[in-house]
Amino acid sequence: MKKFTAVLLTVLMLFSLVSVSANAASGPAPELNPMWGGARVGVYVTEQERQVMIVSRDEEGRLNVNNSAVEGISYDLASNTLTIRDLSYADNSLFAWYMGDDFKLKVEGNCSLGAIFIYNYMYFHSASLSIFGTGKLTVNEKKNYEGAVCMWSSGRDPMKLDIADSVTVDFYSDGNNVIIVNGTTIENKDEVITQGGKPIEGVTGGRYTYEQTENLSVFQVRDLGWDCSYGDRVTKNDDPDGIYAVSSYSEPNGQKKYSVAKYLYLEDYKVHVRDWDFHDGNLTKEEVEASYTYVLEPQKVRIYYTNEWGEEHNRGTAAYQVTKEDDPDTIYCAELRWENGEETGEPDEYIVSRISWSEAEGIYVQDSAFEPISFTAEEFEASDYVLVRRDVTDKKIFDSWGEVDTPPDESVNSLQHDAQVRRASDPDSIYIQSGTYESFVEGVKVAEGYMFKSVYYDEYYGAYYRDNSKEKGTVDFMIPYDEFEESEFSFIMETTNRTIPLRFITEDSTFEDYAYSGYKATKASDPDGVYAISEYHNAAGELTEYHIVGLVFNEEKGHYYEETSKFLTPEEFANSDYSFVLEPQPTQLRGTRDYSMDSLPVYTDSEGNRYVVEEYNQNKVFNFSEDNKIELFGSTYYVITPKEDVKAENLTKQVETVESEACNFMLEKKEYHHTGSGEEPEPQRIKGDVNGDGKVDVNDATLVQQYAAELIPFTDAQLRAGDTNGDGKVDINDATRIQQFAAELIPSFDA
Repeated sequence: MKKFTAVLLTVLMLFSLVSVSANAASGPAPELNPMWGGARVGVYVTEQERQVMIVSRDEEGRLNVNNSAVEGISYDLASNTLTIRDLSYADNSLFAWYMGDDFKLKVEGNCSLGAIFIYNYMYFHSASLSIFGTGKLTVNEKKNYEGAVCMWSSGRDPMKLDIADSVTVDFYSDGNNVIIVNGTTIENKDEVITQGGKPIEGVTGGRYTYEQTENLSVFQVRDLGWDCSYGDRVTKNDDPDGIYAVSSYSEPNGQKKYSVAKYLYLEDYKVHVRDWDFHDGNLTKEEVEASYTYVLEPQKVRIYYTNEWGEEHNRGTAAYQVTKEDDPDTIYCAELRWENGEETGEPDEYIVSRISWSEAEGIYVQDSAFEPISFTAEEFEASDYVLVRRDVTDKKIFDSWGEVDTPPDESVNSLQHDAQVRRASDPDSIYIQSGTYESFVEGVKVAEGYMFKSVYYDEYYGAYYRDNSKEKGTVDFMIPYDEFEESEFSFIMETTNRTIPLRFITEDSTFEDYAYSGYKATKASDPDGVYAISEYHNAAGELTEYHIVGLVFNEEKGHYYEETSKFLTPEEFANSDYSFVLEPQPTQLRGTRDYSMDSLPVYTDSEGNRYVVEEYNQNKVFNFSEDNKIELFGSTYYVITPKEDVKAENLTKQVETVESEACNFMLEKKEYHHTGSGEEPEPQRIKGDVNGDGKVDVNDATLVQQYAAELIPFTDAQLRAGDTNGDGKVDINDATRIQQFAAELIPSFDA
């Protein structure tokens, strides 16, 4: 964390170098920046390595406030104030982005935080912080961060920090700067870090010099080597000539949403360039169809099907049954996840859902009203959710290793788990079910059954092996299903106490989510038949095989099932009487080239020739020319081409020393302490806002009328706000002016 803070400080110093005038702003940033997000406030929970949001903007730009996210933290939009109350978060940090110059942190009770981070860079909506209240705030007491309060601006805004006289603070630093304010346009150090609006002793800083690299905005095109899809091609109803593509994605609750992107096609470069200024996301299917029209072309169409194995093993999500101690009659389940994906050892994550059995679907269905809960292993163990266990009689599982003459170690070998079987004529040997088989003739299944084999015991390693190559004398058997009962083989059964596996679907699940698919086809010699054809390619992209599946429609299930299966070479397929069915389908926006728009540093050689270098990509060197530029989205880019015969180590980067326009300030102390008065001063009010609700309206005029008639008293703050004409008194004239201002008959009280 310390290293991260230091690196981020260095990077943000560069962001703060832009020379422009100050740009103060009130309240959270009103819009969503597509690259840097929007106004947001949250806490970073260090132990769980995750952010918990209190304030955030969604993809539609709506500001969401979740005052139940963290106990002891709440936010009020009207006053742009975050209140913390008896918050014990000494290991966790508070962060705020683009919350405006009037953002305030109110402290009530005894509170602690790991650090406070205030951000405004690469977006240019100003952000400052005022800490007030009557409580006590301890920050960075464990010294996990360089500073207690760290604030970074874009170099365009008057960022500052003020700590009210009323609040008690104890700030600690792991270094020498307990408070850091970087990139502010305020040049007077006495105005940047203050206590009750007054300078704090020990603040240093100002403008600084730095090494600035000469960079160029560049554009380059690369051949992908494959055909890339950007999504389904659509036209926008109010922009029929524009190039748009829609893609779909699934939200955590399983709901399908759509996102539309806009592209510009560059004919000279044969590439589609995305217009990042356009964004239309988080759409339902109905919203897409209301504003866009799919571009249709005759093309091969997908057909979906399954078989008995796919119905059992592919449908839905695998989970284990769970019960809740205080809700034993409701069925819950837990998905188990492992970070390494190998499903060995204790799971790293448990995701609990509420489910119910659906007779119509023949499977459990997730309850959409219950938000799935994610637990770590430790959290799940401590929760009131418990994995259901019961005695189950099933086939006994026998473990054996896959590769003979190889140590029984999963780092170099694979452990197999197969059903154990007994052979009546050889009861002392161990046999397993190694698989199943199916045989087809002309696409018609003629045989199916079990595959059994003996296992080999390696005296040296003291372990059993499958011996698939039969080098060790093991034997294989193939027993048809209809002959199994009369054969000498039988499964060994055992009763074990274990967790209960199940599968569940969401309310939005469809057959296509788990089905197999191929291109729909017909056969001239079987005009009533329905077929699905899959095409297989080798690593070079060459077509090598067709898999042809004959389908039969299951009226009860409402979808197709596999009936026959066979494979044809491309030559055999060309000479067959199969043909693909072509139907109008959404066509995809595709391309075989990619592009990048970047800012790269300029280098020169000993003769003064200039190049740009991709330092992040093996220091690749590129040519550029003043005669080869392109205008894109209001900016100019140099078109660059690789320069393979020039090496970056033989070039010199172009840098110059410049003075910043923005300023960096810090409170050079290892600790900062202030004992507050415990009394909050009466807040300042805007002229005319007598009731202090932040606006001037007829209610304020009524209060002035009541005061003038000596019906109610006024505080000093109300007297200052009510004297709208500056004559030193509050009377009926002020009430009239407030009414005029509220009705927009006068622009201000100075009129």
